[in-house]
Amino acid sequence: MTDFQDKLAVVFGGGRDIGGAIAVELARRGAHVSLSYHGSNPDKVVDAITALGHKPYAQKVDAMDMAAVRTFAASSSEQAGKKISTLVNVVGGLIARKRMEEMDDAFWDQVMTLNTKSIFAMTQAALPLMTDGGAIVNVSSQAGRDGGGPGGIAYGPQREPPSSTEPTSTSMAAFSSARTVVRKALASSTHEHSTPEETK
Repeated sequence: MTDFQDKLAVVFGGGRDIGGAIAVELARRGAHVSLSYHGSNPDKVVDAITALGHKPYAQKVDAMDMAAVRTFAASSSEQAGKKISTLVNVVGGLIARKRMEEMDDAFWDQVMTLNTKSIFAMTQAALPLMTDGGAIVNVSSQAGRDGGGPGGIAYGPQREPPSSTEPTSTSMAAFSSARTVVRKALASSTHEHSTPEETK
């Protein structure tokens, strides 16, 4: 089991669901946890971490605002008084189900910004603040494998995981060869919140 004792772990999108569970588990393993949230109420996650004897840093961050995303990375390290050991990028969302003929450029850009550009901004901002050998974990979605269902054409491709960790590690080498990057594909509540019963 990885030892996170007294290390700083940042969960970008840790207010609920998978991100919240990751944040709590990191705290359980001894990490100082910094988490972002936006549309969700993070109280349950914060309370669970507090019950473990830790005081999490929870910050409301609009993932569509790249300046706010970058500020969160810096404030996480500053608030903890230490470098980031682990960054977990969970942020992402379907936004809406639309057929191709229903989309416009603005909608496509919105989905791209939330699911791809925000992760780029967070990772770019965090890298100079990370410890040597720190880890970056990008959490993907089952939608990347199955297309996300009807109306998910904009979301699915942007959440597609690589076939293994090797391509990701290689593609991230431009950022820093000292980092370990792993990407996992997971199902989440996105389909529950955004998918009509008849298409689930």
